[in-house]
Formats: sequence, C-alpha cells, structure tokens
Amino acid sequence: MDIKDFKKFHETVLPEFDEFLTNKINAEIKQPTLRDAMLYSINAGGKRVRPMLMLAVVYSCGTKLEDLYQYYDIAGAIELIHTYSLIHDDLPEMDNDDYRRGKLSNHKKFGVGPAVLAGDGLLTQAFYWIAKSNLDTSKRMAAVRILAHNAGPMGMVAGQMTDITKEDRQLNEEELTTLHKQKTADLITAAITIGAFCAGHDLSTLS
Repeated sequence: MDIKDFKKFHETVLPEFDEFLTNKINAEIKQPTLRDAMLYSINAGGKRVRPMLMLAVVYSCGTKLEDLYQYYDIAGAIELIHTYSLIHDDLPEMDNDDYRRGKLSNHKKFGVGPAVLAGDGLLTQAFYWIAKSNLDTSKRMAAVRILAHNAGPMGMVAGQMTDITKEDRQLNEEELTTLHKQKTADLITAAITIGAFCAGHDLSTLS
C-alpha cells in the first residue's frame, strides 16, 4: 500500500497506535488511580496529530507501513508529552478549565493532586519509552534531546509561563507569535524533526 494522503494515513495507522498506547500504559502502570487518570486523558478523544506527523515523516522516507510499529515508542512519547501538557494547562492554577474535548478535565474527574501526578507520570514515562525503544542509541539520544528542548523550558513550558503570567495585558504581535510558537508549534516541530532523524535523514544543515 502506498499512501499519499495524510488523512488516509491517519485513518490507517491510528487504530493500531491507539491500541498500543492503551495496552502499554495498562501493562506498565500498576498504581490503579494513577493508571486510570493517565488513561482518562490519553483516551479523551485527541486526534494524535503530533505522533501521526512523526510517523508520516518516517513512512514518507521509505519505511513500510507494516514496520512503523518499531517507531511507536517514540511517537507514543510525543503523545504522552502533549497529553501531560493539556492536563496541567487545565489545572485551577493555570487555565482553570472544567472541560477538555467535551469531557470533564482530569482534575475535575480525579482531583487536583491526582491530575498533577497523572501529568507528571506521562511526562516522565515519555522519556522511559524513548530510552527503552529498539532504535539505535544515536536515534534515541536525538529524540530525547529534541523533545526535551522543544517541550521544556526552552520551548513549550516557556510558552505556558508566558501564557499565565501575561494574562492581564494584551500581547503585541511579536509576543503573541512567540507564545504560539513555544506553546503549540515547538512540539509539532519536534515531532516532524524526530521523524526525519529516526528515518535516517541528515539534519546537520538545520538550524
């Protein structure tokens, strides 16, 4: 099968990838409340755009559809990071949202403490998945470096801080662009860059 359309790729790969996420968390997380809270947000109806973009890049670089499972740990780590950020974004101390994707936000379902810990669990488990993946060491280290850089205090977390500390004033165009780049675009960029690196592309020319 040769898929040229991202929507078709998404529809083809998503069911197996969703099953992978659920089964892996169920197998690894033994604390029942923590596991339930993590799964609640993981399975809250997200489109998996970031991990699907990562896998689509790998596929477009020549990996066969039936071999994409080798990259599920890395793609899954990206989704865990994204989901943790949503749980923490919804907390009363941040955006204070009662609902996410039409369902109660994690802290409304499980309480603030369990929601914080569910987010913490997803964040740390992401890097465990990368470290334990079957990719060679250079690719695993690149995934860790790129994801930590773009999702951490030099990227997404910086955007989150700007979001909550400047709510009382209107941002200018440059500030707003930086906010959206850090809070949203940096993790999407990480997914695509990690996909290219995992597929064996030379990224030395990229800034």
